[in-house]
Amino acid sequence: MTISEAKAFFISMGCSAFHMCREEPRKYEQYKALGISASLEEQWMAESFLDTYDKVLSGQYAASLWCWHSACAALMSMLQSKDGYRKMLELTRFVASNEVDGNRVVVAETINGRRDTKFRDGLIYGAYDCGMVEEASAFAEIARWLAEHDREPVPNKNSWSIERVDEVRRKTDFIRRALNLGV
Repeated sequence: MTISEAKAFFISMGCSAFHMCREEPRKYEQYKALGISASLEEQWMAESFLDTYDKVLSGQYAASLWCWHSACAALMSMLQSKDGYRKMLELTRFVASNEVDGNRVVVAETINGRRDTKFRDGLIYGAYDCGMVEEASAFAEIARWLAEHDREPVPNKNSWSIERVDEVRRKTDFIRRALNLGV
């Protein structure tokens, strides 16, 4: 495996050692044998984030915006970069204004974090923990808007439910109060 092949493998697995090991253990062993530094992996993560960010904003990834938004958010949680959170806020605004009914709730869940609030995951906590209170507040406003404006999708989308939308509203409000971001 060359460094170029290692980079492609790393990015194709979402920049995750866990996914590399689980999905292709033999290939992962070859990857590990190269001794790639954490700083090089971080550089590749940043490149992957910017590539996806650019493609979404330019319309190359017009379908399933929630999926690309989620991928960028996952990279951002590993990178923890102020500039990245600014870009993520821009991307989130774009996705919020272009995503279709039934998928808005998924974007809001990514903003809020998918785990219990004690884990402080998601874009609101990430921005807040980087000292970006205004951006954290903006993420919370977008999450609330997404939940309030998501409508029942066409029948073939079975992941949407009013209970899911209501849970996003409750969680967003809880996070806003907990971080004193206003309600």
